[in-house]
Amino acid sequence: MTELKAHDPVDIQDFRVKVYLKYEADEVIAHHKFKRCLDKAEMCKARYDEEDAKVNGYGASWDYESKEMKYWERWHKRWLKLAEKFKEEST
Repeated sequence: MTELKAHDPVDIQDFRVKVYLKYEADEVIAHHKFKRCLDKAEMCKARYDEEDAKVNGYGASWDYESKEMKYWERWHKRWLKLAEKFKEEST
């Protein structure tokens, strides 16, 4: 579910009231938060890969992990952990 459906329970003097059910809204919000967390995790992984290419070069026989690489790896893991929380809520 990625779209909210408006309900129209009552017409009050030419003023239409649109109502959204809370559980539907919560599911949609959790779904959007889940997708955003995944996007952020993907961005962190890309930044990690960029830094790895700068530091180690392509095809290097040794691997050095810089402070920046550790930073992006840590945030990648955090975003994935947070995404799992919202995945449970959105299902």
